[in-house]
Amino acid sequence: NGVAQALPILEIGAGRGELQTILREGGLPTYGVDLDLAMCERCKSIGLDVRHENGIEHLSNLPDRSLSGLIAVQVVEHLPIDVLRLLLQLCSKKVAVNGLVIFETINTSSILALSHNYFRDPTHIWPLHPDTMRFLVDVSGLDVVDVRYLSEYPSGATLQQVPVTDSSQAESSPMLNEAVEVINRNTKELNRLIFGAQDYCIIARAQ
Repeated sequence: NGVAQALPILEIGAGRGELQTILREGGLPTYGVDLDLAMCERCKSIGLDVRHENGIEHLSNLPDRSLSGLIAVQVVEHLPIDVLRLLLQLCSKKVAVNGLVIFETINTSSILALSHNYFRDPTHIWPLHPDTMRFLVDVSGLDVVDVRYLSEYPSGATLQQVPVTDSSQAESSPMLNEAVEVINRNTKELNRLIFGAQDYCIIARAQ
């Protein structure tokens, strides 16, 4: 409705303002908060409304249902579990009914993303498996709409499958062809476990 559309979208952890710029160019009412003063000043220098505030405290002080949506990119992995739960509970209260709440974080179900991306940053608190994060969002009173996997590794960087033989070769070497199929199934599963998408995004609606 018109009232909901007039409400702003809040970004927690606005950083350099890339998303704020996209939202503003799309004509959406939006603002952000960030703990890094230098990032806030940078955003202000390009005309963005990014405030030097703690996201949890800012949310706590907002009237209920005063946001049309909320997004946090690469933020939740920096929060202790009790703070994360509080953030989710606040989202369920502060975002208008049917407004979207979006969290993007590292896909810790991917071994390479976990070892190369997650553990490289000492400020990360705890790995959030997609199933765990979905559960936490669900029990907070938000309705999970979708879980999307992002930033796939290039196919050339993953384990390569054995080329499948043509029909004439398969007839002459059925055992070899069967072995190739087993190897390729196992390779596909290993690629999923080791080279899974680097990030995932949970999209939920306030109820």
